[in-house]
Amino acid sequence: MLIVFGYDVNTVEQSENMVQRHLEVILPMIARRIFAFIPTWRFPKLPSDWRFEASLVEIRSWLSELLAAARRQRAETPSEGRDQSTFVDAMVAAVDEHRRGFSDEVIMSNLLTMVLAGEDTTAFSLAWTIHLLADNPTWAEEARREGDNVLGDAVAAQAWKRQAS
Repeated sequence: MLIVFGYDVNTVEQSENMVQRHLEVILPMIARRIFAFIPTWRFPKLPSDWRFEASLVEIRSWLSELLAAARRQRAETPSEGRDQSTFVDAMVAAVDEHRRGFSDEVIMSNLLTMVLAGEDTTAFSLAWTIHLLADNPTWAEEARREGDNVLGDAVAAQAWKRQAS
């Protein structure tokens, strides 16, 4: 969530986080609906169906605010000063093969996918990356060297301070 949206959910210290609270409603309902034999939510809705829909509205609203802020930042900041450190920023800055930016609808679809599916896939990808780097010391050394080149001396100085303390 921090990488994709620039927002730290921090569920350990903030159990009442808005995003987490809504995901706790949305994700189980999606699982139930995937395996449902009869789509009962299309008939008279239960309170759980209403909570699900309300949570989806809240998540979409939050994502719309993030998208609007990224679009404002892009419009107000010269290109050399623009921050593209999150997925939202990158999607706003991206263009298609005809040099046109992506519509809000396309970006919102991607953002919603990242909220609903991104957390586990990111964790699995990181776990496999660590496993592969541990099994291939040459790759690990190459990744470390590239990180050092990109991040520079500041990161090395911080790491040294942590080791010294």
